[in-house]
Amino acid sequence: ETDLCDGRLDRASAACDEAAGWLALRRGTIGIVVNLGAERQAVPVDEPVVELLACSGSGYAFSPADVTLDPYTVAVVRLARPQEG
Repeated sequence: ETDLCDGRLDRASAACDEAAGWLALRRGTIGIVVNLGAERQAVPVDEPVVELLACSGSGYAFSPADVTLDPYTVAVVRLARPQEG
């Protein structure tokens, strides 16, 4: 994946909610979404998910605004490219 090899920090971003227990990382079109909480929850993403690349569990769902994961689950996804305007 070329997006993972790109060393430019301006193309990487991270968001988290410590109280809810989730983390979302992005580099280019690759996203890593983590539910560290004890309950199934939706983790927001800034672009729609195009493809699931890997998931540590079987309980997941996508919407245009988030990835819903079972407790203690991580998913690696391909996100849509941001619209340039």
